[in-house]
Amino acid sequence: MKNQLLATIAYCLIISSAVAQPYHSIPKNDISTSTDISILAKKGNKMFLSADDEISKEGLKYLHDGLTEYGYWVLVNSPEESDFIIELKCIKKFRVTTYALYTSSKFINADGKIIFETKKHKSTPTAFNEFNALKGSIQEMIKKDYKKKFSN
Repeated sequence: MKNQLLATIAYCLIISSAVAQPYHSIPKNDISTSTDISILAKKGNKMFLSADDEISKEGLKYLHDGLTEYGYWVLVNSPEESDFIIELKCIKKFRVTTYALYTSSKFINADGKIIFETKKHKSTPTAFNEFNALKGSIQEMIKKDYKKKFSN
């Protein structure tokens, strides 16, 4: 039983290490390996947007649009072109008559280290966000976390 458990754990470790993470593709240099957020996420640096699950991938459109409008970083199409990655996480929680959406993000350097993490932002469908809680929570995250932490 013990040997079977150890074999299962070893197999899981091998499989999980075979899954490529986007930050492995970031070219390593002084910027991309920095653990100082002011260097890593400096104005004009190149960033790539990433998400693991379907709802977060859906949210990438709103994050891309919001960050393009903000204009602080250069958004690139692949991790190979970037200095850092912003990984988006969105969670939908259902209530009796509606739902709430929680959004957060992590800034990850080329070594896979989380250098900055936003707060969780909650939104529900309202007229202010065109009844789109995903859009509303991402807009709030950009306004309250990104623009306050990273400004000209």
